[in-house]
Amino acid sequence: MRIHSKYERSAGARRSLVLVVMAAALLAIPADRSWFGSQIALADQAADDYAAAVGFYKQSRWGLAEEAFKKFLKDHPKHDRVPFARLYLGLSLTNLEKYDEARAILRAFVKDFPNNAQVPQAMYRVAESSYFLDDLKAAESEFTVFLAKSPEDALREYALPYLADTQLRLGKPEGAAANFQQSIKLFPQGKMLEDSRWGLAKALDAQQKFPEALVLYREIAANRAGARAAQAQLQIASRLFEQKDFANAAKAYTDLEKNFPESKHDRPLKRGLFVLRTEGFQSCRDAV
Repeated sequence: MRIHSKYERSAGARRSLVLVVMAAALLAIPADRSWFGSQIALADQAADDYAAAVGFYKQSRWGLAEEAFKKFLKDHPKHDRVPFARLYLGLSLTNLEKYDEARAILRAFVKDFPNNAQVPQAMYRVAESSYFLDDLKAAESEFTVFLAKSPEDALREYALPYLADTQLRLGKPEGAAANFQQSIKLFPQGKMLEDSRWGLAKALDAQQKFPEALVLYREIAANRAGARAAQAQLQIASRLFEQKDFANAAKAYTDLEKNFPESKHDRPLKRGLFVLRTEGFQSCRDAV
């Protein structure tokens, strides 16, 4: 009869222990599967919720996008898509013109995720929201910071004229003129060109540079299809009236009536023509 060595007895014990551990592991598998299954289901639900919100955003269905992103953030606060959900929620709100709520969300996004590639866009939308909320001091500061930190960003096509208009409304026509000129120089075919030229004329006017402003007003008015054309023609007439150049003011009002018969500036046009035609140039001095 063979007697087992100490080593053989030890090896046998180890084999028995391994079998016990393996059996325990097998018994535990159903519970583990259940836990893993719930995690996979949760991950799938989060992915579906995020995809649905993004789908609404891409379709410009801003109200549904707002609701979907808010639900995603509430249900999945630790998901790796949370930064983007916060960004797109803020952008959805700007498209809904809910600027106060949008600004708060996007400011927090910039603060919490300073290295995110979408920070420049968020910074611009923060400034834009301040602009539309008439929070002019905040808008001036925010547009200035955006332009300094993102000098090559495509959104500066809009940031420059918005900053300039903000400065004009804050009583800073010199700074406004400089930024309108920069906008015209950098984007000579841009979407904001006519607004920038109009703003520059107003900024020059505010600096008592009426002859220079008048040249721009006339150039803008000459493009009758332009969105600012009738407004520029009315400004020519009004400013000539204020300068007591009544003969040319009367002609400018007549041109406004002739060239822009559908103008929304109908009431000031009729008032100016009535005074000039019925009371004479001399009495116009008391009409302004």
